[in-house]
Formats: sequence, C-alpha cells, structure tokens
Amino acid sequence: MPIGHSPLKYLALRSATFLVDCIGPLSLIYSSFYLYNLFVHFNTPACHSPQHGLPLRPAATSTVSMYPASLYSSIATSLDSRNLVLLLYVYVLPIYMLLEAAFFIRFRYFLNKFDAPKHAPRMSLRQVSTAIDFVLSVAHVGVPLRIAACPNEQILHRASPPSQHSRLPALKLLFARIMNENDTPDQFRAMVAGWFFWKDDQMCQLQSSEIKYIGTDNLRDWLAWAFFSLPSIPDPDDTIEGVPSCALLNDMVSVIEQRMDVRLEQPSNPAIGTVKLNFNEIEAFSKPLLVYACVFVLESLAFMFFRYCGFVRFIKNETASPQPESAEPCVPYWLYAPQNPQQGLSPIVFIHGIGGGLFCYTQLIYKIMSSNFERPMFLVELPFVSMRLVDRAPTMLHAVSEIEEMLTAHGFKSANFVGHSLGTQYCSWIVKHSKMVDTVVLIDPICFKCFHPSLAFNFIYRVPGKNTEQKANEFLMHWLASRELYTSHYISRNFHWFDTVLFPDDLPKGESTHVILSGKDNLIDAKSVHKYLTSHDVNTTTFWDLDHAEFALRPSVQDSIAAIVNQTSQHGDLIWARRYRKLLPETKPLKDGLAANALAVDAAAAVAPTLSKKKSFDARWRRRKIRK
Repeated sequence: MPIGHSPLKYLALRSATFLVDCIGPLSLIYSSFYLYNLFVHFNTPACHSPQHGLPLRPAATSTVSMYPASLYSSIATSLDSRNLVLLLYVYVLPIYMLLEAAFFIRFRYFLNKFDAPKHAPRMSLRQVSTAIDFVLSVAHVGVPLRIAACPNEQILHRASPPSQHSRLPALKLLFARIMNENDTPDQFRAMVAGWFFWKDDQMCQLQSSEIKYIGTDNLRDWLAWAFFSLPSIPDPDDTIEGVPSCALLNDMVSVIEQRMDVRLEQPSNPAIGTVKLNFNEIEAFSKPLLVYACVFVLESLAFMFFRYCGFVRFIKNETASPQPESAEPCVPYWLYAPQNPQQGLSPIVFIHGIGGGLFCYTQLIYKIMSSNFERPMFLVELPFVSMRLVDRAPTMLHAVSEIEEMLTAHGFKSANFVGHSLGTQYCSWIVKHSKMVDTVVLIDPICFKCFHPSLAFNFIYRVPGKNTEQKANEFLMHWLASRELYTSHYISRNFHWFDTVLFPDDLPKGESTHVILSGKDNLIDAKSVHKYLTSHDVNTTTFWDLDHAEFALRPSVQDSIAAIVNQTSQHGDLIWARRYRKLLPETKPLKDGLAANALAVDAAAAVAPTLSKKKSFDARWRRRKIRK
C-alpha cells in the first residue's frame, strides 16, 4: 500500500484502525442497552398516555429511560442549532448504532459461514503449458518418474499410461517443472522452508537454515494440499487413477530431498504448521457499515466520472429472473465505444485488483484512454474483492468464457489485456485458456512464481508487528485487504495457485508482453521476479522505489504506465492486422526492453500507414474474390 514504512505512520494508522474496529462491538453493547430501555419503557403504564406524540419518547415518570423527558420536550418545541445537535444525538445516533449492530451480527454470521473448508478443483492437462523437453530437464536430479510415449503426447507415468483426460500427468509435469524453476539448492531450500511456520504466538516463517526441523510428514502434508487438493495426508488406501497417493507423495519427497541436498531425519514436527489455502481458518476484522458506505460513495462518484467519459455499464442478465444459488455469477463491465472509431484498433481490457474497485484507478484509466480516444476500452469489475458485500466469484473457465462473450458481443475478435495485482490472475487465465489475446500488460503481477510462498504468506499469514516488522504499508494491506471479510474469503477459498501460475513461455512473444514491477512490493519478491523474467527475455520495467499499487499516487508513474500500455496496444494493432488482413507485410519489432526513461518512443508512425489504408485493402480483397 502506498503510504510508506515509518513507525510514526504505523502508530497513527494502528490507532485509527483500532477506533474503527471498536465501532461494531460498541454498537452492539449500545443497541442492547437501548433496546432494553425501550422494552421497559413501552411496558410502563405511562407510555400509553399521549403527551407530545413523539416516537420512542420515554414517559416522564420512567426511571429507566435513556434520556430525560425534558430533552424530548425541548426538541419538540423548537429546532435551533443546539436542538438540532440534540436531535441527531437522540434520534439519529440510536438508529445508526442499531444498523451497525445488525451489520456486526451479519459479519459474525458470514464469517462462520465462509470458514467451512472448500476443496480446490482438480488439475487438468491444460494447466501444464510449455514444451515437454523443457520440463524433462529435471531429469538431472534423478526424478523417479519414467517417460512413456503416447499417440498424441508424452506423459510421465509410474505403471500404465493414464487416460486422455487424466490429471495425473498434469500433476507430475507441473511438479517436475517447479523442481526446475529454482537455480540452486540454497534457493530451493528457501522456497520450501517458506511454506512452513512455527506454531507459537509469533507464527514466524521458517528460514532456509531451519529446513532440518521440517519432518517428512510435514512435507507430505503440504504436498497433499499443493498437488492433490487435500487438507492433509491421504489415507493409505487412497488412490489417484489406480496409483496410491502415498506412493506419489513419497516420490515427491524423495525428489525434494535430492533437490535441496538435505535429508529430512524426523518423521514429523508438531511445532511446525503449513501455509496452505482452501483449508485455513478465515481471519477477518469487522469493518463497520460506515466504511462500506464510504467506499460505496467513492465508487458511485467514479461511476459518474466513467459515464461522463462515455463509458456504458453492462451486466449480463440484469433484467432476467433471479438466478439459482448454484449458477455462476456474471462478470459486470464497462465499455467505452468512441463515436468515430478508427478501423483496425483492437480494444483494451483493463482488470483491476483488490481494494476499493475501479475508483482507485480512475486517473490511470483516464490517462490510458486519453492516449488514444479512438480506441475502445473495457473495464472489468471484480465486486467480490471490492468491498461490495459480494461473496460469489466466477470459476476460472467461466470467467474466461464471460470475457470472450463480452468481446464477441461487441464485435471484437481479440484484445489487449491490462491487469493489476489480482487482475493479473484473470490475465493469466485468459492467456492460457483463450485465443483472443493480442498483447498483455501486467502491473504488480501476482501470477509469476506462485509456487513460492511470499504471496500466500504475506497476504494471509503475515501479521505486521507480530511475525514481521512494524511497517505502516504492510499493516494497511493487512487491515484493509487481507482481513476484509469478502477479500479474505476469496483468497482463502477461491485462489488456486496452479490455476494462477504463469510461466514466461506461456506469454505472448516479444513486444506483445510487458511486465511492470514495483521494487518495494510488500506482497511478492520483486527482485526475484525481475531476475526471473529478464532471464527469460520478458520485457520488464521496474520502478525500484515504489510499493505495491503506489503508482496510484504518482502521476508521473501513471504517465509511464499509460505510455507502455499505448505502445504495447499499438503493437497489438499490428498483430491484429497481420492476423485478419493477410496482405500486410511483416514489420520490424519495436525496441527491446522498454525502460521508464524511454517511454516516449511512439510506434504510431509504423502503425498509421497500415491503418489508414484499410479501406484500400478491403477493396483489393473484393477485387480478388471477383477475379477468382
């Protein structure tokens, strides 16, 4: 969060959030006392004699009323400035506190409801992308899994070739690839150790030097969640497509021990816990109704701004009959369709991240849109992580299908995708499961190296001032996002790392991809991700002095991001033209490695001649058809 790291800011933020957190419990106490007095008052004989006709007015003789009768009489006779304050105190405050108390009870109800474990979906072969040859380079560590050739594909197996729709080969291929994604045994030990923590009051994350304290059963417990979507070590009789699960876990443990160059001696260590989602206890702070009301007002102002800029909001089936609870939720979105659109421009699809929704990105969205007002633009909403009291989220394949239908409904065959934070998860889904991607720009991505524990631990298990340092930015992320009920529910029950993880060779090649990192990102290890991406020749721009989402408060950085998006989208126009207008010649690629100080490079000169001659190309196409 973009507020800095100073201890003074941490203390001020801690004090302010403590007062806000007290609103819910205090409102419950106040409302209980108020309702008790109200009940006693209406059961007294004096309350039946009409005196001033004021609602909820205690009898003059009542000794248990919350306010003296003279106060009500004074308000009834005159309404000057002093009595207006008393009116708010006597009438408005009880109503507000009753609403806050009801909202607090609602929070407790949904917290218990969301706490039920939710099994992750099974893996599929589509989740293992990239060439098999690259995956099989893990053989140098002595993987006890053999290779067999099948009519259509190469798969890893133990006994017999699995069926075509098997998830066993996908599981083994993904596991083999992760074994190969860490350069040295020291780095691999640090990665494995980070998925465990000490079960004491501090809940500190294990360091690489403490790997020896992890037992084999602790490692099996983590592997059962990570690769089998199980809450704990499976029973000895449990099998996956005829192969005993315990045997597969034993194979994986052997591979990990060889990769770490460490032999785990003890079978189990009860003092160590495992970082695993889907089965963890959901932890959330009770945000008062006032906070959600403020977010609603800010979001309403943002919606007014979008309508002023020419956006139109679409909600699928908004006038249809109510959908059953089991039905997949739709994906609401906004569309900016220019009145005089320039032909050949593929649209931009922007997907926001966790927080307050689209209103946090109004300035960036306007800068991107103003770079070319003739380009259509979609804004995809994720209400379940926008403090909107929405708990239902679409599954991966349904979300991809909804976005494809969104583009098709408005006459587009492909688009340029831009995602921030959690929005990069959706971009990852679309890149891997859709053919409608021209280019992709990922800002503060969470989709790279998801098999590393930094994201899961920092968002779910990190408690600033307890198991990490006292930093204001980390505490704001912890209080506002990690411990918000609906956001915590989504991450703990609907975030699946194997669906989200994106490998460099999954991305569109060359200038079609650009990744923007924040060097001081408090969720991911930005330095490691930067090294990882640049080693695979992925265009990367890193703002080393920024925190996660800090660009929202830096207009100059927003200008740089808008320039990157504009230039990448112009490259997408060339891709669109070559894809749907085969007469266009190949063009030279743009400059490699866009940097923050070289964002003024404009590809419009290369694109404009191509786009301006679209009508002539269409005429040539028609003449060719006539000749044939």
